[in-house]
Order: sequence, then structure tokens, then C-alpha cells
Amino acid sequence: MNHIELLVNQVAELNYGLTDRATILALGGTDRIITSRLKGGRWSQIHPGVYLIGVTPLSWRGRLRAATLAAGEAALASHRAALVLWGMEGISAAPLEVTVPVGRLPKPEGVIVHRTRRPIPPAVVEGIPVSSAERTILDAAWALPPLIVEQAYESAVRSGLTTPLRMAACLAEQGTWGVRGRGVVARMLDARRPGRPSGSPAETLLLHRMRKAEIDEPVRQYPIPLPDGTVAVVDFAWPWIRRAVEVDGLDAHASASSLEHDLQRQNLLLDVHWELRRFSARAVRRNPHHVTESIAHFLAAAPKDPHAPDQPDPLRGSTHQIRG
Repeated sequence: MNHIELLVNQVAELNYGLTDRATILALGGTDRIITSRLKGGRWSQIHPGVYLIGVTPLSWRGRLRAATLAAGEAALASHRAALVLWGMEGISAAPLEVTVPVGRLPKPEGVIVHRTRRPIPPAVVEGIPVSSAERTILDAAWALPPLIVEQAYESAVRSGLTTPLRMAACLAEQGTWGVRGRGVVARMLDARRPGRPSGSPAETLLLHRMRKAEIDEPVRQYPIPLPDGTVAVVDFAWPWIRRAVEVDGLDAHASASSLEHDLQRQNLLLDVHWELRRFSARAVRRNPHHVTESIAHFLAAAPKDPHAPDQPDPLRGSTHQIRG
């Protein structure tokens, strides 16, 4: 192994086993060396000018990195591929998608290439250039159902990838008429009451179903002080009638101690005049109509508490003025 090949290997080890022609030439290599290594089977061409060093198969992230290398220097992973790369909830697999500036740039085989005239805020995730978290949600919204978009957004807020203010600013600054996901994101932000993000995809699904059933928008992740000095944070709350709803995952009562804790917590909520209903995530997914109907009856049966907090503004605290 000569000196040039050693340098190329070192670079590739940090880049999913990949390198490109420009890097090889910058390291002192030549087209002749590239041709020789390809013929010898030590390197393989993934796209024109993009090479896999060695024989280890590429992972999905490796193929996405190869796509950004092949599509040009300004290429960013974007749309659904960026959503998966950021680790947002909603989808776990996506086609290879990149965004590049308008121009005569390469279009790698097997890659969906989007072109834009306006700069997109870049980031780097796991060594791959990618659109910002906010722009990723905005772009992915054209190809995904609104529920999935909302699950992705809620998880992004929960994990600190974005904030409601940053998402609203992105929509205002970059949500031009040419961006097809703008309407979906605008409606999502309009419907969302200010506050903490939902705690799981199942909670977002239930929130989505409650809106369809025209149930009053609840406050998410609402803290309730308890008599023992602790605070119960409930998934959904209607403080003006002191009612709450929670969604339990499979591990909700995984042990006797957790069951005992939940029962004590529910009793303490009753002591401060709060009523709670719980539903399994499985029931929310499999029988949402029954769940939302039960919630509607539960809320309708509550008397108005004159000492409870006032109902939030019916406009639900919209964070922007754009309509899609």
C-alpha cells in the first residue's frame, strides 16, 4: 500500500468508507491511481466521482453520504431522508433525498434530487450535510401525512432540535409559495396550543384524533401540585374543569412498585379535585373512535369549577400569521 492509498484510507474511515475524486487529487492521487484501484477491486464506484474504499457494504447513512458527495458541494440531505437522519419520530426509513441549488449539477442514480433558488440553512448530523431541523420538517411536510409531520415536530421540540418560535420563524422566512409543505406546517402551528411538546407519538396521535372529534384543545404536559409536595405532570389537561387524560405505553405498569406509585398519584389527584382517565397507547392506535368518544363524555360530565384556571384563549395562541 503506497502513501497516497494510506491517506485515502484514513480519510475514508472517517466518512462511511467513502471518498471522492476531488479529495483523492487533493491528497496527491491521480486518475491513473483511481482507475488502477477500481480495476483491482480494492475500490468501487458508487456514483461518478464517488468511491467506496474497501468491500464493506454501505449502510443507509453511507448511501446518503454518497448521494451528497455525488450531487455537488452544496448538496444537503433533505426532506424525508433528513427527517430520519435527525432522528425525529414518525418514520424510520426514507428514500435518499437531497436538495441542491438550481443549476447544471449531477443527478445521482437512485437519488431524489430537489432544486432550490433560495439558500437553505445547513447543518451536519453524523458527518452528513443536512438541512436544518426546521427546514427538514417544512420540506418533508409535502410528502407525509399531517399526523406524521406533527409527530416529527413534537419529537424535535421534545429533544431540543427546535422550538415553536424557531419553527414559526422558518415558516415565515422560508415558507414561500414554492415550498409545498407550508400549508401543512401552518395549519399544524395554528392548531397547536403553546406549551410543552407531547411526550410520545401515541400522545400526538390522540391529540390529532381529539381535534378531529372537535374536543377542546387540551394543555399538554400540564403540572399539577399534589398535597405531598410532589408535582404530577399529566399528558393532557383541561384545567378549567380539572380533568386530565393520560396515554400509557406497554411499560406503564411493568412492576408492582410502578402500579402502586400510579395508584397513589391518582388518589392524590383526586384529593386536589382532579379527575383522570387513562388509555393505553394500543387502544389509541387501534380504536381511536372509542377513545375520543370516552374522552368527550368524560369532559362533558365535568361541572365548571369556579376556582379552576380560566379556559385559554380560543385562538389557541397561534404563533404566526401565515395561512397555507
